[in-house]
Amino acid sequence: MAITLAHKAQAEIYFLHLYIDYGGHEHVPHGIEKLQVDRHRQNPTVGMIKDKLAKLVAKADALSVKTSPLLIYHDGHERIEDYIKPYNIDFVVMGSHGVRGIKETILGSNTQRFIRRSPVPVLVVKEQPDDFSIRKIVFVSSFEEDSIKSFEPVNALAKLWNAEIYLLYVNTPYHFMETNESIFEMKRFMHQFPHVAYTSFIYNARDEERGLEEFTKQNPVDVIALGTHGNKGIFRLLSHGVAEAIINHQRKPVLIMNTSVMEPDRKMLSTQEVDMK
Repeated sequence: MAITLAHKAQAEIYFLHLYIDYGGHEHVPHGIEKLQVDRHRQNPTVGMIKDKLAKLVAKADALSVKTSPLLIYHDGHERIEDYIKPYNIDFVVMGSHGVRGIKETILGSNTQRFIRRSPVPVLVVKEQPDDFSIRKIVFVSSFEEDSIKSFEPVNALAKLWNAEIYLLYVNTPYHFMETNESIFEMKRFMHQFPHVAYTSFIYNARDEERGLEEFTKQNPVDVIALGTHGNKGIFRLLSHGVAEAIINHQRKPVLIMNTSVMEPDRKMLSTQEVDMK
């Protein structure tokens, strides 16, 4: 998906792999062509990683997508977000298997931990569709003023693919809003984007995750988009907990914008870099 997006946007990809190495290797990134350290030559895991990186580079090269493969040796303390500013990354694509049951409650997943810290939008991919394209995007929000920043990447992605935008407000017993009021809030929100076409939806459900799940069953979409702002404050509808539950249980790609740490004035997918983990 990252290759497809980068090709569409004429963007550059950094293929990033963090490899835990307890042998004390220097913690600096290396291009794949430089990974000729003697003590790693006989390491089958490193060999497999290098082979997979090389195959990804070959796929990107076939579409004339510029790439920079990065294999990072570290001792378990490196973080993906450490490489966003140094490499001027403005959009991240990463895979997630999701977790369920008690592991979900206690541990979460690598993806969940990362989206809490990412200063750029993150597209979480669960399954690779046979023919990936973006025709419809649903943006689920509380549509309050601070969520404007989280809509901007959605608008950019829609423009790139000429996709339809669905706005969704999930009405729950705990955050109930009358229909007229919900419609007014959506219109006021979209007043900031006067030339953007959209369709508004209000769905009544017992909770936000359930409402989104039922909505996507009845209205097939290609990408689910939402902004988060922690577990408190005006983004009550879309806390990290709701976002993480959606990532775990939805099969569609989920675009997450953490507005509490997002950097301003980022151009998304416009001859820029895409990072793929």
